[in-house]
Amino acid sequence: GETFPIFLNEGGMFLDAGHRTRMAPLSHDRSGWSIGLFDLDNDGWKDIFTTNSHVNDTVEFFEAAKYKLPNSVFRNAGNGTFVDATPGSGLDEGPPRAHRGCGFADFNNDGRIDVVVAALGDRAEIWENITGGDNHWLILRLRGTKSNRDGIGAVIRIGSQSNHMTTSVGYVSSSHIGVHFGLGRTERVERIEIRWPSGVRQVLENVPTNRVLEVREP
Repeated sequence: GETFPIFLNEGGMFLDAGHRTRMAPLSHDRSGWSIGLFDLDNDGWKDIFTTNSHVNDTVEFFEAAKYKLPNSVFRNAGNGTFVDATPGSGLDEGPPRAHRGCGFADFNNDGRIDVVVAALGDRAEIWENITGGDNHWLILRLRGTKSNRDGIGAVIRIGSQSNHMTTSVGYVSSSHIGVHFGLGRTERVERIEIRWPSGVRQVLENVPTNRVLEVREP
């Protein structure tokens, strides 16, 4: 079957890293539609969530494959590889469906990214992230003045991490406004750098974690 490809940016070219990252063998029996890259356990490494279903609703008549599938989550091991974290996540207990789009947000403001999933001919699913642990986090909500109101396109750096403001995530999907960072054991961020779409650069220092931070473009 097909796999979920990962292409590593080599600076001017891309390298197929499906086997290096373990995603190729982990996903060979799945067919994905929408994907989200978020730090679901706030350890500082981005994980992968996928909505799954075969593209052909008659596939079961001519292949040993299923049309309706459960969704998947792959945990970033922090060493360049991923681990299938679907078993035990709760996703494997949900009924298989013809899943398509998915949106991401922290619905209950606990710092953990939750997921809403759409399925053909069925009700939407809301998956609350109840991952344990004491890892820290920060969500930035931008308010542009010279840039667009929501700061879409802004690039944010915290230490070695980089993220950008967008609501366009996954297949025919949109996600809640805000830029999420998982920070592991870091209790206070020494420096946050924001490059706004207008070209304005903003620096925030000594920022406490575990909060939603409203940032206005200077």
